[in-house]
Amino acid sequence: MKKVILFLLLFIFNLINVFANNQFVLNGKVESAGSINAILSYWLLVHNKWLQVEYTSEIKHGQFQFKGELKEPIEAQLKIGEINITLYIEPAKMELYIPKTKPDEFILKGSKIQEDADQFTQNIKDLENVAIKIHEQGVKNDKKMEITPETDSNYKKLSEENRLISGQRDSILSLKYQKEIKLIKANPNSYYSVLTHTIEIVVSQGYLSVDSARILFNSLAEKVRLCSAGLQTNTYIKKKEATSIGKMAPDFLTPDTIGKIIKLSEFCGTNYVLLDFWASWCSPCIKGFSHLKNLYSIYHDKGLEIIGISTDRSRKDWLSALKKHDISHWHQVSSVQDLEKTSLGYINPEDISEKYPTDRIPKYILIDKTGKIIGKWDGYSEENEKEMDKLFEKIFGE
Repeated sequence: MKKVILFLLLFIFNLINVFANNQFVLNGKVESAGSINAILSYWLLVHNKWLQVEYTSEIKHGQFQFKGELKEPIEAQLKIGEINITLYIEPAKMELYIPKTKPDEFILKGSKIQEDADQFTQNIKDLENVAIKIHEQGVKNDKKMEITPETDSNYKKLSEENRLISGQRDSILSLKYQKEIKLIKANPNSYYSVLTHTIEIVVSQGYLSVDSARILFNSLAEKVRLCSAGLQTNTYIKKKEATSIGKMAPDFLTPDTIGKIIKLSEFCGTNYVLLDFWASWCSPCIKGFSHLKNLYSIYHDKGLEIIGISTDRSRKDWLSALKKHDISHWHQVSSVQDLEKTSLGYINPEDISEKYPTDRIPKYILIDKTGKIIGKWDGYSEENEKEMDKLFEKIFGE
């Protein structure tokens, strides 16, 4: 009988402990509320659908409290009137203080991931500030170029300044990302790298190879790799690995603008296929259309097919751009099969966006007659166009 009672007590204790470990309590104090309510929200991926979780707490005498269930650390947003801050919370009791003059310099105690975030931010603060100044300088230069005719003698000077600014920016960002990579390596137990998608960002910007990203991700603690954000990072790396040069292009089947089904593999055997990932709002994408039209006019009759893949989330914007830029000569599809369901947060594993990384556009992927990827170009540049021209001349013997 004593053993039974002891077993029940242990069971109840473990049950209470598990329940407690899945709870979070966030006590907050704000010096200048500007609102009677504080709103805490974050996103969760549940059964292939993104759901927003939201809590509201009444502010009394500058104080508020949130209580809820949380299985793992997560990035959250807190809104109080005009105050909007991003913070990292976890299953724990936490204390938050938001100063009156600089709410972004809040203090959150009790969250290990927030401590990590503060440490990472502090380590790259100087480089971040320099990068911001260079960016601001580039924006000013771009505005001058917009109002300066190409025939003006100052245009060439502004163009050269832009090139130098771009080089400075790349150098600073390279140093910043190198520092972040070192911090990730030194802190394998931290959720920071996956919650902030730092690894994806560094890879997408070309500062870390896919192979190096895989090694870096695999060096993280198991709990980090298997959390929701960790699984997302792993999925991203897998997509990059599956679409690298030399790999067989992932097949897809999706409707075009009039509902006709386009299947990538059906072009294999007789055609080379160039995938063009673009969006109506993407200026570099639009700038590259002229080159695509030229390639299509020269090589289509010799076996080249182009499939434009729009990453727009508005069908109206997508179709308007097709008409405006006159790019309906080749096949045009969306990166998702159902724009309406996607807008509601649904994830379809069969969407092109779930098989190909669409983090950086324009993106061009060339597939040979066997279905193998033989060329990849990220972003628009004259250098990329020249590389594409050389490869096409080699393929079609021009």
